Amino acid sequence: MAVGLSKAVAQKVSEVFAVEQRAEVTAALINQCGRNLPFYENADARQLEQVRLAVLHLSHGNRDRLRRFITMAQSDWRDVLMAAEYGEDWFENESLMAELSNLPEKETPAWRKAFWRA
Repeated sequence: MAVGLSKAVAQKVSEVFAVEQRAEVTAALINQCGRNLPFYENADARQLEQVRLAVLHLSHGNRDRLRRFITMAQSDWRDVLMAAEYGEDWFENESLMAELSNLPEKETPAWRKAFWRA
């Protein structure tokens, strides 16, 4: 079952997106950035708020960017939180990536580095 938006998320949608885009953005957040996220199978709107707000923040009001970060959240929502907290280029810092993933730098997953260049 889909989970609606919290008041804070609905307000952020209104702040970030134009009126004519809000229905589409709201639907994307409800249907694609909800209980389908890893470990959020039983979440309510309040529990989903942090990830949804991060996705909206990173979108900068652009629907393509919104879809991009929703896709990232579906894979690992922690990456979205890191990007929102430390900036989108945090993936570019290979030593930080290696430290965070406990992998040697040369073994840092290529998709993580490539994702930000897409």
